[in-house]
Amino acid sequence: MAPERKQEFYDFIRPSKYVVECNNVTGDFTMLVEVMFKDTEELDEFVGELQKFGSTQTQIVFSTSVENRGIPERSDD
Repeated sequence: MAPERKQEFYDFIRPSKYVVECNNVTGDFTMLVEVMFKDTEELDEFVGELQKFGSTQTQIVFSTSVENRGIPERSDD
């Protein structure tokens, strides 16, 4: 996405009840958005809306072997 569209994107993404997390990342894409939908039809509609900001790549999680643990506390040994 073009840098000048970031604020417009943030204004679009923040109120969405389906967005679990959104991160600005390095690499081929600008944003990594984690979403949860009840079915792929709703996901497809959402991705269609996102594409007005640029190209997208979608991956679907089938299972999770390790839940998010957060950042471990630092030990000052």
